[in-house]
Amino acid sequence: MEKYFKNFEMPEPIKAERILELNVAHPAVKAMAAAMTSDRDKAALYAKILYEQANLIAGLPLEDPGAYTDMVAQRCSKMNRERARRYSPRSFSRAACPAPILAYRRASA
Repeated sequence: MEKYFKNFEMPEPIKAERILELNVAHPAVKAMAAAMTSDRDKAALYAKILYEQANLIAGLPLEDPGAYTDMVAQRCSKMNRERARRYSPRSFSRAACPAPILAYRRASA
């Protein structure tokens, strides 16, 4: 709604109250809830990543984009180690996270 009214010239910008809603059936939220009992640091990392993603979806800037990418990279490296323990080297896929998450590409001119 804020984006819609931003297009109009108004004396005072309209600000909506933001509410973060979690889909408790989503696998990421379930993983965060499970981590609360087994690994509190992992749960905190999940919570921070999900919060920053919610901000991005809402069109808000990240407070610290570098910290966000570090958190995502940290989680990806942990996923790689967890997968490596479960699978033999021959069946292990190249990466747990697709390259576009970690790679920056310039738009062609």
